[in-house]
Amino acid sequence: MRLSTLLARASIVLIILSVTSTTYLYLYPAFHRCAFPAPTSATAGHVPARAPLRLLALGDPQLEGDTSLPGPDEPLLPCIHDSWQRYRDGDILNWPEEVKNASRSFFTKDLPRLLNIQRKRLDLWGNDYYLAHIYRTVRWWTEPTHVAVLGDLLGSQWIDNDEFHERADRYYDRVFEGATKLPDRSEIEQDLESAVDWNRNLINIAGNHDIGYAGDFDTHRAVRFEERFAPLNWELRFQLDPNDPSRLLSGYQALEEYPPRIHIIMLNSMNLDSPAYNETLQRESRDFLNWCADDARSGRPEDAVVLLTHIPLYKEEGLCVDGPFFNYFPEDQGGGISEQNHLTEESSRSILDGLFMNNFDDPTQGGRAGIIVNGHDHEGCHVLHSLNAMDSVNVTGLNSSTIGEWRTAVVNPETQARSSNRTYAVREVTLRAMMGSYGGNAGLISGWFDQESRRWMFDYQSCMFGVQHIWWAVHILDLVAACIGCLAVLTWLLEQSHVVTRRPVAKAKKNQ
Repeated sequence: MRLSTLLARASIVLIILSVTSTTYLYLYPAFHRCAFPAPTSATAGHVPARAPLRLLALGDPQLEGDTSLPGPDEPLLPCIHDSWQRYRDGDILNWPEEVKNASRSFFTKDLPRLLNIQRKRLDLWGNDYYLAHIYRTVRWWTEPTHVAVLGDLLGSQWIDNDEFHERADRYYDRVFEGATKLPDRSEIEQDLESAVDWNRNLINIAGNHDIGYAGDFDTHRAVRFEERFAPLNWELRFQLDPNDPSRLLSGYQALEEYPPRIHIIMLNSMNLDSPAYNETLQRESRDFLNWCADDARSGRPEDAVVLLTHIPLYKEEGLCVDGPFFNYFPEDQGGGISEQNHLTEESSRSILDGLFMNNFDDPTQGGRAGIIVNGHDHEGCHVLHSLNAMDSVNVTGLNSSTIGEWRTAVVNPETQARSSNRTYAVREVTLRAMMGSYGGNAGLISGWFDQESRRWMFDYQSCMFGVQHIWWAVHILDLVAACIGCLAVLTWLLEQSHVVTRRPVAKAKKNQ
């Protein structure tokens, strides 16, 4: 069998595998039936065919870096560089010994270090494009109205300014290519619609790996985060289009009617609890939460809150993978919070009571409708916080906990848990991380207004891609298939040229 035939057959098999796997890679949301949950209602005809709020939520990308990588002024081969410096300075007395030592150092130190540097760079490059693939593919397939990243955009709060801005550049230029930070407050509040593309303007929430916990969060970190990503605390307002219930308008537009509104609250939960290193920054977050609570009390029952934050609300041990945990800096370093899994029960109650408690005269209306979306717990968790009995809400297991008058229980993933007039509950979705080791998760949150109950309804669905090794394997397979295919063609051309050059010689011998 000719070598070209063998390579051609191998190429056909590889091409089939490559086309199949690449199709899955770029159409995985279709294979997994990823879609924003469709609006439903007890009475047909009272909901739009498509939810007006379609929020693509992503958690904890944690863009990595490596401060151990050499800087622009550091040599790639330090041992060889040191030998060269000694040569230039005339410090080499024994040339054979110097060459021997330099050669040994190159193979035992410089070369392994160089290979590790290149491996790390390749790993960072691949991780960036793996995350980018999730964002780009899910966004293209599902067509969200808004996109939010729920904290831990970067991998460390301790990095210096140069490394911070380098990772921020990668965040916008590579991972979320084509997306931009939110416009200035004035552009949004003045309703300059041409300047606001909510499909591409990222709603970025601060996490502990971006600005730190309460015990080490300072003004410097606050300033640089807001400069590159978003305000730490902010409220965005949207209102239902009176002429199209499947569309949201800017909440700052003046309309003759007062349509149902959605308040998207970006809350910095990193310094709500004490002790805090910077009490001024803590007061800003608490004052903002109190302002939102006052606004909720003066609002209407038809309005809703979508709370975007990073740290989950308090839950007792056993409800989620991460249980309650707090750690603190030593007293000589301020004694502030250095790590926490949940907010304290007090802060959690301030959020639930302030934003979602029954604020209206008619108790049958329940509190303000809404949903809480956060990150931090990489495994993810879905719970319901209810003011009333949970008998008509589908929950799983017997575990539950309380926050003041609120009872918390885990949502049954096989059922839909939506607030109703009879049993009022606020759903809290803690997103599973989008990092490769957690399966590349993306959250799809739908919000629509139910005309029958006169309340906003919310639902959630996960869209998982798979570990990062799948992304690597498919692209490596594509590369191998292309190389084998090219090699098969080149081999066939060489064989054909060899046959052509041999035919005239054979004829000459026959004539003799």
